Parts: sequence; structure tokens; C-alpha cells
Amino acid sequence: MIKKTHLILLISYVAIILYLAIFNWKLFFLPIDISIGLTDVRFPLVALIAFIGLVVVVTQWLMANYSLLKYQRDVITKEKELLEATTSTDKNAPSALKPIKEEIEKLHQKLDQLLNPSSETKELSKDQ
Repeated sequence: MIKKTHLILLISYVAIILYLAIFNWKLFFLPIDISIGLTDVRFPLVALIAFIGLVVVVTQWLMANYSLLKYQRDVITKEKELLEATTSTDKNAPSALKPIKEEIEKLHQKLDQLLNPSSETKELSKDQ
């Protein structure tokens, strides 16, 4: 899932590179020497720019998936706690369940916001 901001950044990056490539075609395909420590590598400038863009996109994608997985893991953990508390024979179980249920509800809301970022903006516009 790509957020709107990530998509806008990706489109902006591609648009800037294409703009520069159109007006500086010869420069973009001019081979350059880049030192990578022990040796020098010679390749076109466009390859370096494409590699940097790829690294940025993959990093953003990994960070977005990591935060989503983290919230899913938290929800599963809290739901397990709720299940264990419901199956217990303790008389104080209903009072112990209320904070866990509230925390699960908050985690579900946060997970929904991560999965559907546009719903948050719709809710904000309704409130105003």
C-alpha cells in the first residue's frame, strides 16, 4: 500500500529527473568515474540517480510496512490477553477487561488509520 504522500514524492522525483534528462540529455548519459573505496567505477550519471531513487523508494516502503506490522502485532497481543482474561475464572475479570478492550479499540483505530489514511482526513473535514 502506497500512501498519497509517498506517491506524490515518487511522482515528483520522476518528474524532476525526466525534466532534467530532457534538457540535459548528453550530460545524463555522460560516463562518470565514482570511487567506491578500493576501486573506481565508470558508469552514466542516470544510473547513479536511478539507484539513489530506488534506495529511497525501497526504504520508505520498508518503513511503512514495519509500522503496519508493529500495530498488527500489538493488536494480536492485546486480543490474546483479552481471550486469556475472558477464559479465566477470576471474579474480577470484567473490571480487568475494560482497559484491555479500550486499548484494543485504540489499536484497531490506529491500524485503520494506517490502512486507510484518507478516512482520517474525511473525519477531520466532517468535524470542521
